[in-house]
Amino acid sequence: MNICTYMMKRLRALHPAAGLSLVVGTGWGRVLVVAVLLASCGGTTEKQAVGQQPSVTDSVAASPVGEVDHFALGIELMEKNKQRPEVTTLPSGLQYEVLRSGSGKSPAKSDHVRCHYEGRLADGTLIDSSVKRGKPVVLKVNEVINGWMEALLLMNEGARWRIYIPYHLGYGEMGVEGRVPAFSALVFEVELIEVL
Repeated sequence: MNICTYMMKRLRALHPAAGLSLVVGTGWGRVLVVAVLLASCGGTTEKQAVGQQPSVTDSVAASPVGEVDHFALGIELMEKNKQRPEVTTLPSGLQYEVLRSGSGKSPAKSDHVRCHYEGRLADGTLIDSSVKRGKPVVLKVNEVINGWMEALLLMNEGARWRIYIPYHLGYGEMGVEGRVPAFSALVFEVELIEVL
């Protein structure tokens, strides 16, 4: 399922009486238009009933069956981060925050690295943690998801970053069954211990 099909399904699920026939095309501008449409079709929320402004999370994050809409949460997270001066946004959409600078060498794509990490979905759900296991992992830089690879290539040994990975640099349209839903943005704290 591509992003346009997904967004149309979400729109129809939230507002089936609309009878809309949209041609969405590709590109972030059109996807954001659909996200805005989704937000506006969410019906009256509890906040609106008492005169408060709903957020994207309020209007889109809960699907008709009560599931979290990870796509909408990811967009909201990435947009909020653009306003934070401590977060750098790269042209690819990857965002990072330096928690501790490193002074060692940087890896190349063909290198192996030893890292500690903790990964979460945009809603804070823990998906994996080498820290919890108490043992760092050894990974080949060019065999990880694109968001990780891009960040690792910029890091130095000893650095610890929080990286915000948009879905297209993570597990994409497919996700990882039982762990990472489709279209999920990811948040990782990564410590680059050493380049091997």
